[in-house]
Amino acid sequence: MRKNQKGFAGLELIIIVIVVAALALVSYKVYKVHQDRSAKASQSSSSSLTSKTTESSSAAPVNSVPDVTQKSDLDAADKALDQTDNSADANDQAVLSGQENDY
Repeated sequence: MRKNQKGFAGLELIIIVIVVAALALVSYKVYKVHQDRSAKASQSSSSSLTSKTTESSSAAPVNSVPDVTQKSDLDAADKALDQTDNSADANDQAVLSGQENDY
């Protein structure tokens, strides 16, 4: 070897790259296992929660409120609110009136 060697040899750099790649591969596999386990747990808990809610709920099915892009859509939204919200209050009417004023 030379006395005044500066920097790294090519072989040293290749070894470092291989070690870093191996660490990245192992950590990625551990990460994926953790993500899969977490997704499976949340899916099973949400499905059990949904089944418990469905069993204990006696409410009518809820219709989704349509997107409001025109004045005619506001009438549809008003009807949907009337169907799904049994406790309609002045706030609902104020929101719809504000949206009507926008159009």
